[in-house]
Amino acid sequence: MTGSSFWSCCVLDSGTRSFRYCNAGHPYPILVSSGAVRTLDQGGRVLGVFPAWVYQESSVDLNSGDRLLLFTDGITEAEGPEGEEFGTEKVAAFAKAHAANSAAKINQHLLAQVMEFCGAQFQDDATLPREQRVSGLAGPGSRSTRLRSNQCGMREPPGV
Repeated sequence: MTGSSFWSCCVLDSGTRSFRYCNAGHPYPILVSSGAVRTLDQGGRVLGVFPAWVYQESSVDLNSGDRLLLFTDGITEAEGPEGEEFGTEKVAAFAKAHAANSAAKINQHLLAQVMEFCGAQFQDDATLPREQRVSGLAGPGSRSTRLRSNQCGMREPPGV
């Protein structure tokens, strides 16, 4: 796909306890809040494929204890022995079942589960940036953290 790119940008703002994002081709983030799973399904197609496509920024308020899971399509598109994909539903179910675990354990165990599912034969990048449980309100001087991703994967924000 010449001239196209996956690109998503998000801001986790500890001062306002909000998550702002614009998705252009990545799987939608999954939010686990008060035991319920929600897919943050605002965004658009891969950047550059549809020249007139409008990309909307979206925002969601976060509560103490919420979990936010970001991942690339290598996770959801990992294929099992019969050619079936791991899928967003399995990622969401996993996130809900393991929401009490640390971010590192969630990533470690989800990646292990996907690797077992696909026999460690990924067809694409499989990236899970480390997310954090939302804690109490931040004090004065808190700052936003920007996470950016492209087709090369996602990076952790500084200090996480």
